[in-house]
Amino acid sequence: MRKPVSLLLLLALLGLLLSGCAAKNPAPQTDAVPVPLSELAQTALSDRDQLVQLYRDDLTDVIGIEKSDYTESVYLGTEDLSGREVIVLRAADADAAGRIEERLGNYLLQRQKETRNYLPEAYQLLSGAKVSRSGLTVALIVGEHAEEETAAFLKGNP
Repeated sequence: MRKPVSLLLLLALLGLLLSGCAAKNPAPQTDAVPVPLSELAQTALSDRDQLVQLYRDDLTDVIGIEKSDYTESVYLGTEDLSGREVIVLRAADADAAGRIEERLGNYLLQRQKETRNYLPEAYQLLSGAKVSRSGLTVALIVGEHAEEETAAFLKGNP
């Protein structure tokens, strides 16, 4: 009689053990393709038509961001000295995103120093700007509506 009871207890214990190992809420798999940055620029930037494409080589030469560190970019500005600028990059990987974030931060500080005494309106815009990151997307947007524009670029993008 002891052997069947022991066997039943062993089976019950095994069943409890296996049920405890089952995943309760498996992580959802997302294969969502991020929206291209150029498309986001069309909808996120209210003054897109007044902005001009800046030289992508300046991302490397002026800011220090290597072409191998990003897969996509939006680099726009104005032809005047207003300080309005849009730099949004999708990094190649997490390490590259960290480097881009750091270099954009340094670039912002440099621009603030350059404009402090000579271009007060541009300095004011630059003083309100910040580098933001969501996953692999890193943005530095300078302008009156920078906060909303940045949110539009970063929303739901890896």
